[in-house]
Amino acid sequence: MILNFWATWCVPCTAEMPMLVQAEKEYGPKGVVFIAASVDEGKNKKNVPDFVSKYHVPFPVWLDETMRDLLRLGMGTAVPATAFRDQENHIVSRAMREDELRDRLEWLLGDGTTPAPQVIATH
Repeated sequence: MILNFWATWCVPCTAEMPMLVQAEKEYGPKGVVFIAASVDEGKNKKNVPDFVSKYHVPFPVWLDETMRDLLRLGMGTAVPATAFRDQENHIVSRAMREDELRDRLEWLLGDGTTPAPQVIATH
Protein backbone atom coordinates (compact mmCIF):
# COMPACT_ATOMS: atom_id res chain seq x y z
CA MET A 1 0.00 0.00 0.00
CA ILE A 2 1.12 3.50 -0.79
CA LEU A 3 -0.19 6.07 1.69
CA ASN A 4 0.44 9.65 0.61
CA PHE A 5 -0.18 12.53 3.01
CA TRP A 6 -0.65 15.81 1.16
CA ALA A 7 -2.38 19.19 1.22
CA THR A 8 -3.86 21.48 -1.42
CA TRP A 9 -1.59 24.35 -0.30
CA CYS A 10 1.58 22.25 -0.55
CA VAL A 11 3.61 23.11 -3.67
CA PRO A 12 5.67 19.87 -3.63
CA CYS A 13 2.39 17.94 -3.37
CA THR A 14 1.28 19.37 -6.71
CA ALA A 15 4.45 17.93 -8.27
CA GLU A 16 4.15 14.56 -6.55
CA MET A 17 0.47 13.81 -7.12
CA PRO A 18 0.69 13.37 -10.94
CA MET A 19 3.57 10.94 -10.37
CA LEU A 20 1.42 8.91 -7.95
CA VAL A 21 -1.55 8.96 -10.32
CA GLN A 22 0.66 7.60 -13.11
CA ALA A 23 2.18 4.96 -10.82
CA GLU A 24 -1.30 3.82 -9.79
CA LYS A 25 -2.18 3.20 -13.44
CA GLU A 26 0.79 0.85 -13.75
CA TYR A 27 0.95 -0.74 -10.30
CA GLY A 28 -2.71 -0.71 -9.22
CA PRO A 29 -3.53 -3.64 -11.52
CA LYS A 30 -0.62 -5.52 -9.92
CA GLY A 31 -2.23 -5.26 -6.49
CA VAL A 32 -0.69 -2.10 -5.05
CA VAL A 33 -3.28 0.00 -3.23
CA PHE A 34 -2.87 3.78 -3.34
CA ILE A 35 -4.48 6.11 -0.81
CA ALA A 36 -4.27 9.91 -0.65
CA ALA A 37 -4.68 11.35 2.84
CA SER A 38 -5.42 15.08 2.90
CA VAL A 39 -4.24 17.08 5.91
CA ASP A 40 -6.21 20.12 4.77
CA GLU A 41 -8.26 21.67 7.53
CA GLY A 42 -10.41 24.72 8.07
CA LYS A 43 -11.11 26.77 4.98
CA ASN A 44 -8.50 24.85 2.94
CA LYS A 45 -10.55 21.66 3.20
CA LYS A 46 -13.03 23.02 0.63
CA ASN A 47 -10.21 22.96 -1.97
CA VAL A 48 -9.79 19.17 -1.83
CA PRO A 49 -12.43 18.26 -4.47
CA ASP A 50 -10.92 20.69 -6.99
CA PHE A 51 -7.40 19.35 -6.33
CA VAL A 52 -8.58 15.75 -6.78
CA SER A 53 -10.36 16.68 -10.00
CA LYS A 54 -7.45 18.72 -11.38
CA TYR A 55 -4.98 15.85 -10.92
CA HIS A 56 -7.49 13.11 -11.86
CA VAL A 57 -6.85 11.19 -8.65
CA PRO A 58 -8.47 7.76 -9.20
CA PHE A 59 -7.71 6.26 -5.79
CA PRO A 60 -9.42 6.81 -2.41
CA VAL A 61 -8.93 10.18 -0.73
CA TRP A 62 -9.12 10.34 3.03
CA LEU A 63 -10.16 13.59 4.66
CA ASP A 64 -9.52 14.97 8.13
CA GLU A 65 -6.04 13.52 8.50
CA THR A 66 -3.68 15.59 10.64
CA MET A 67 -0.02 16.19 11.25
CA ARG A 68 -0.58 14.21 14.45
CA ASP A 69 -1.35 11.19 12.25
CA LEU A 70 2.00 11.66 10.53
CA LEU A 71 3.78 11.80 13.88
CA ARG A 72 1.96 8.69 15.09
CA LEU A 73 3.31 6.84 12.04
CA GLY A 74 6.83 8.14 12.66
CA MET A 75 6.77 10.28 9.53
CA GLY A 76 7.50 13.74 10.97
CA THR A 77 5.29 16.75 10.37
CA ALA A 78 5.93 17.78 6.77
CA VAL A 79 3.97 17.06 3.60
CA PRO A 80 4.15 15.50 1.19
CA ALA A 81 4.92 12.33 3.08
CA THR A 82 4.61 8.98 1.36
CA ALA A 83 4.69 5.70 3.23
CA PHE A 84 5.22 2.35 1.53
CA ARG A 85 3.55 -0.25 3.71
CA ASP A 86 4.37 -3.91 3.30
CA GLN A 87 1.97 -6.84 3.65
CA GLU A 88 2.44 -6.85 7.44
CA ASN A 89 1.46 -3.14 7.46
CA HIS A 90 4.93 -1.89 8.40
CA ILE A 91 6.23 1.32 6.87
CA VAL A 92 9.16 0.11 4.84
CA SER A 93 10.23 3.26 3.08
CA ARG A 94 9.47 6.82 2.06
CA ALA A 95 10.15 8.44 -1.28
CA MET A 96 9.69 11.63 -3.22
CA ARG A 97 11.34 11.25 -6.63
CA GLU A 98 9.93 9.15 -9.45
CA ASP A 99 12.93 6.78 -9.58
CA GLU A 100 12.64 6.15 -5.82
CA LEU A 101 8.91 5.55 -6.17
CA ARG A 102 9.43 2.93 -8.89
CA ASP A 103 12.29 1.20 -7.02
CA ARG A 104 10.12 0.81 -3.94
CA LEU A 105 7.07 -0.37 -5.87
CA GLU A 106 9.15 -3.02 -7.62
CA TRP A 107 10.53 -4.14 -4.25
CA LEU A 108 7.03 -4.34 -2.74
CA LEU A 109 5.92 -6.56 -5.61
CA GLY A 110 9.01 -8.76 -5.39
CA ASP A 111 9.45 -12.03 -3.57
CA GLY A 112 10.69 -10.42 -0.35
CA THR A 113 14.15 -11.96 -0.53
CA THR A 114 15.98 -8.71 -1.21
CA PRO A 115 16.53 -6.09 1.48
CA ALA A 116 14.07 -3.19 1.65
CA PRO A 117 15.23 -0.08 -0.18
CA GLN A 118 17.09 2.47 1.87
CA VAL A 119 14.83 4.79 3.86
CA ILE A 120 15.02 8.26 2.37
CA ALA A 121 13.92 10.15 5.47
CA THR A 122 13.58 9.13 9.08
CA HIS A 123 12.10 11.04 11.96
